[in-house]
Parts: sequence; C-alpha cells; structure tokens
Amino acid sequence: METVPRATLQPWFVTGFADAHAAFTFSRGGRGHIDLYFAVKRPTGDRPLLEAIQKFFEGAGRIYAVKTRNASYYRVSRPDELRRVAAHFEQYPLQSPMKREIYEVWREMVLHKRIFGTEGGERLGKLARQLSGLTHAQVR
Repeated sequence: METVPRATLQPWFVTGFADAHAAFTFSRGGRGHIDLYFAVKRPTGDRPLLEAIQKFFEGAGRIYAVKTRNASYYRVSRPDELRRVAAHFEQYPLQSPMKREIYEVWREMVLHKRIFGTEGGERLGKLARQLSGLTHAQVR
C-alpha cells in the first residue's frame, strides 16, 4: 500500500475509521497520575494509513512498531495534541453511540487535565472509572 497524502483523507473518513478502530483511553502511573491516549493498532501493512492519519492530525503523536504482534501502533499522548484530536471529533462526531459515549468521557478528562493539571485528581479518578466501565462494556 502506498502512503496516502493528507489531502486524500477526508474528515469523515478519519471519524469513521476511529469509530471502528481507535481507542480513547488512559493509563495510571505512580501516585495516582493518569495519562490519556488516543490510539490505533493495526497490522504492519496498514502503517501507511496510520502515517496518513498522523499527517491529518498535523504530525500529532508517534507510530511504533510492535514486532511481536506484526503490528503498528499510533498513539497521541501530549496534552496539546490530544486537544487537537478532540477538536476534530467535536466538529466531526463519532456515529456509534457507545464509542461516542466513551469519547465524551475521555474528552472531559482531557479538558479537566487542561484546567486542573495534576490537581483535581478525585474528579479525574471518577472519570477514569467511568471510562473503564464503558470500555469494558463495549468489549462484551
């Protein structure tokens, strides 16, 4: 597959692709610290598509090779880049109700961290538990 130029990725394509394949998620670090992520893992052959999505988001995030799984992993984690991702999904909303609900909780976490930083951990923890519950319900 050839690399797809950014101009060929339409915003609704990116939304549809994310609806099917992306994760709006987080991880917990020491002392209750929560890191937020927008991530997509695909077979290695789809790496050019992940590169096109990265270009669509103006270079946000990084793409990693997951050699043990023959996959590529695109992850956005920097707060300013996460806000860029969130802005896209505000303008071009996810269509599946479950993924949209997951996104809305994740977006609230992104905004909360922007306003409160490491403060306000109790509210962020509550949102994290809510996001975990929704994510697990989606898998069932």
